[in-house]
Parts: sequence; structure tokens; C-alpha cells
Amino acid sequence: MTRLRRRAPTEERGFTIVEIVVAMTVMAVGVFGTMNVFLSTLRTTSMGEARTRASALASQEVEAMRSAPYAQVGFATSQTGYRATFESKSTVVVSNPVFAPTTTPYTFDGQVFTITRDIVWAPFGTVTQAYKRVTAQIVWVDKIGTHSVRQDGGVYPGGLGPAGTTTTTVATTTTTAPVTPGTAGTVTAVKNPTNPTHQIDVSWTGGSPTPTYWEVQYSSNSGTTWVQATANQPGASFSYALSGLSSGTTYTVRVRGLLGRATSNWIQASAATDAPPPTCAVTSGSVSPSTVQKKSNGQLNTNLVVTVNTTGPCTGLKVRYPTDASPPTYTLAQSGATFTDTFDKNDTKTWSTGAKIIQILLSTGTQIGSISLTVTN
Repeated sequence: MTRLRRRAPTEERGFTIVEIVVAMTVMAVGVFGTMNVFLSTLRTTSMGEARTRASALASQEVEAMRSAPYAQVGFATSQTGYRATFESKSTVVVSNPVFAPTTTPYTFDGQVFTITRDIVWAPFGTVTQAYKRVTAQIVWVDKIGTHSVRQDGGVYPGGLGPAGTTTTTVATTTTTAPVTPGTAGTVTAVKNPTNPTHQIDVSWTGGSPTPTYWEVQYSSNSGTTWVQATANQPGASFSYALSGLSSGTTYTVRVRGLLGRATSNWIQASAATDAPPPTCAVTSGSVSPSTVQKKSNGQLNTNLVVTVNTTGPCTGLKVRYPTDASPPTYTLAQSGATFTDTFDKNDTKTWSTGAKIIQILLSTGTQIGSISLTVTN
């Protein structure tokens, strides 16, 4: 008997392997493309935030340099990162710069920004040093690569005109040279009579024309290095007190006038601070005997002889004995630099056994030394 096979309807059949593979491939391509777009968006956003931060840093650096006093906008040749030229322009060199060519890198959200400054002379017409140009460059590195942002700004000497050798007025063709302040007259430096160990008083006579400010510097190594004391001492003032100095040190002091961007010549003098005054000090101290017995009533069975040797201006030294109650203090007998005292064994003060300390005191009660003593039964 022949069996008839029943064929399943077409609509009940499943997907073939080929169809499944094709569908998965199409889906993977779509997901991969979407992920690439998402990652690219993240990278673009991150780079945009970093660039915004770098631009703000560059603006901040430029504005900071522009806000500094004109005479202090520049670098010293000894500063780290100094370069003599930048983009074929000469770097501005000043004696007391406010800024350095490089500074500590700035970190924000884990991104490190390196800051570089440049300050160069900028020309105007035939004047090669008409004003100063400041530049701030911010550099950072991420997974994409190295990026940088730069900003420039001009710094002008205000109403003084260009910083060159001549100033051209706008209304006419007249040129005038910058006014140089008069050099200070004789400079005198003397130690302060009230505080001769740590203060030197500087005085000088004025020059003509009168400067707006006086600048005062001092050196403790004969002018090898200088310390700025002030750059804004009023022009009508002709003295300055250098305080907080080291004792027993010779200082060289120099003074010059400031009138706008112009300066006068330095005039200098020297003075020395006093060494610290000698003080009373104990060189040695002893007690004889160094070990003493006490009696049953707590008093000593022998006298104690204290001897103290000193150096310096010592007078009125005292000694305090470590008895049990109300330790007595006695003034030592003085013979030159040697002081002595005898503690009478019949003194009614009582003692306890053990290691003791006899204190040596100034007349004011300040302890300046001690002597060890042992009391036994």
C-alpha cells in the first residue's frame, strides 16, 4: 500500500541559514556605522572643549601681560625658556620682569595645557621699538594629536608715545626725545641707630627733572645679585629704610629715578649691619660633691659647692636648688667670669632621693644652664 507524503504549506517554512546570515550582516554594518558616528561626535566634542579652554587660557595670559607696568613687561636673559628672538623680532629684556617665558602647565579634567609666552619689540614706521607685542601659545596633546592655540596683543607706553628714540606727535611733525629723569645726588647708607643689626637707612638728594618714582635695590654680595626693595618710592621722597637684613653683613645699595619709561643712572653706596651683641652664656657648671647623702630628716649631710664658668656680659646670676617644697633661689657670688655658691647642709629645706637638676638662671629668671646632682639615702 502506497503512502502519500503531505507537503507542508509554503507559509509554514522557517528562515534559511543564508537568510539569517544576510540579515545579521546588514544589521552589523548598520550598528558599526552608528557607533563610528557616535565616537566621532564624542571626539569632536572633547576637542572642542579643550580648544575653548585653551583659547580662554591664551586670552587670560595676554591680558595679564598687558596689565603689567610697561617697564616690567619683558624677560630677563637668565630666565628659563628665554630666547633672544621670536619670529625675527627681538625679545624685550628688562631688569625686573613680572612674567617668565614658561610657567607651570595648567591641568583641567585631566588634560594638560602647556603655556609659553613671548614678548618682543614691535616697529611702527621707522621706530623699531615703538611698542611691545605679547604672545601666548597654549599647546595640548590628546589621542588625535598635538594642538595649539595662540593669541597676540600690543602693549603701549601710554602718553609717553613710542618706546623708540623719538616720539612723533599726531598734530604736527615735531619730534621730541623722551625726558630722562635727573640722576640722584650723593647716596648715603648708614645702619639704623635703633636697630643697627637688621636695618640700614638710605638717603639721597634729588635730581632734575624730578622723577615720578625712585627705585631702590640692595646686594649682599658686592653687586653680583640684586634684590628689589622698591620701584615706587615717590619722587618727592629722598629716603628709604631697608629692614629685615642679616646682622654682621655689608650691603651695597643703589638708587635711580624713574620717569615714565625713562630711567636715570644708578648711584650706589655701602653700609654694614652690626653683629649681634654678645650675650651671657654658661661654658661649664659643676657641683661638689656630685653625689650627696641625706639625713633621716631630709636635710643634706654635707655642704654643696656650685661653680659656674661663663662668657659674655654676665651679672647677677642665680642658682635654684631642687628641694621638695618651694625650691630656694640664691644669687651666685661673682669673681670675674666665675660664679659660686654654697648650699649649707643645715638649711632646713628637705630633699628626696634620686637624680636632680640644679638650675642656673639669669637675673631675670631665664634658665641658661643646669647641673646634675644625685641624692642618696
